[in-house]
Amino acid sequence: MRVLLITEDPTYDQHLLKPLLEAMFAHLDRAKVRVRVCTNPVYPGVENVLKNLCAVTSANPMVDLYLLVVDRDGKSGRRQMLDRLETENGNLLAAHAIEEVEVWTLAGLEHAAWKEIRQATDAKERFFQPLAAAEYAHFPFGGYKEMGLKAAANYKRMRQLCQEDLLDLENRLAGWLAARAT
Repeated sequence: MRVLLITEDPTYDQHLLKPLLEAMFAHLDRAKVRVRVCTNPVYPGVENVLKNLCAVTSANPMVDLYLLVVDRDGKSGRRQMLDRLETENGNLLAAHAIEEVEVWTLAGLEHAAWKEIRQATDAKERFFQPLAAAEYAHFPFGGYKEMGLKAAANYKRMRQLCQEDLLDLENRLAGWLAARAT
């Protein structure tokens, strides 16, 4: 199965999300699923990605599942908008991280201030970036790849702490896979 990951910032997000999604597929007994990140064309920002989603899917026709993962960014109506996109396209699953995909990574890294992180609308700036600067600054891309791999190795913790967004995506993915297996 071929999966294309579409993000609002593939330069950095891919290093957090690709290992996470590979861990999710492994958890669903689909370890052989190939996750590829859409890096061409790139439409930075949620609005640009959404506006050009048809162009991305048209440019990548040999894909079984498109996974769109964006930040919620404090926008309460984002889930409803993503639900509409899924309804319009049967091979698209869309998720929004509360509030940012970096929060999922922090869950896997066992950050001590978890309750504060989960409630913060600026968790990336307050928690993720200081941790990256303190412990991972010497790595390329600010340590995103290393942080993503380390967090994904702790996927079970991530899904426990991020039930309303990450576990929701896993459950919808399991349903999507089951529907195609019949």
